[in-house]
Amino acid sequence: MMRYGKDAPAVLKAMLAADTASETRQVAMIDAKGNVAAHTGSKITPAAGHLQGKNFSVQGNTMSSEKVWPAMARAFEQTTGDLADRFLAALEAGQEAGGDIRGQQTAALIVVTGMSTGQRWKDRVFDLRVEDSPEPITELKRLVRLQRAYSSAFKGDDFASEKKWDQAINSYRKAVELAPEKEELRYGLATVLLQAGRDEESLPIFRQVFREHPIWVEITKRNVISGDLPNDPPRIQRVLDQAAVGNRK
Repeated sequence: MMRYGKDAPAVLKAMLAADTASETRQVAMIDAKGNVAAHTGSKITPAAGHLQGKNFSVQGNTMSSEKVWPAMARAFEQTTGDLADRFLAALEAGQEAGGDIRGQQTAALIVVTGMSTGQRWKDRVFDLRVEDSPEPITELKRLVRLQRAYSSAFKGDDFASEKKWDQAINSYRKAVELAPEKEELRYGLATVLLQAGRDEESLPIFRQVFREHPIWVEITKRNVISGDLPNDPPRIQRVLDQAAVGNRK
């Protein structure tokens, strides 16, 4: 209905009028112009309610108290950063205020670009969910951090394909900074440095990765075959030699 021109309040009004069980529903919606509409039925399990603000709505049901959704609204309004940061802050604030009276189990986050390209896999900046966890918000935050890291690495790959080495290296450095525990990203940085001809900078990183995860030695050999690493035997041998250096240390 919004796609065909109706604003959010008009859509909600029409839906509620046609729904004989509307008092058992809770729903919120925002249209493309920022109009907000929300409804919490009188038969929703308490504590239940919603709060609207500029370009957002927060709502909850089966909450521990009526403090939850106002806490979410304050966090969303006061947090700086991108939309994902603000969403996570709202979720955390809601949990700190008591959250669901039944405890924690799931959390999810979807963020899309402002303009559609028609390619959903490109338009979804974040599409993450934690189905079952004792600390789902903590896990969701970790997944958001990893998504940011891999998105930066993917940009690095794009720059590398265009031989824009400085941009590629910077993108991979950012990825490693965001997720230093992922050896794949550190290996990717070393690979880009090697492709850029900055061998001496790459070797210590290869050495560390090989020491912690020896399987990357075999992967390096395969990457030469696939063309992901230069087919330059002396340089590649120097890389492979780092495994022995790492073992000695």
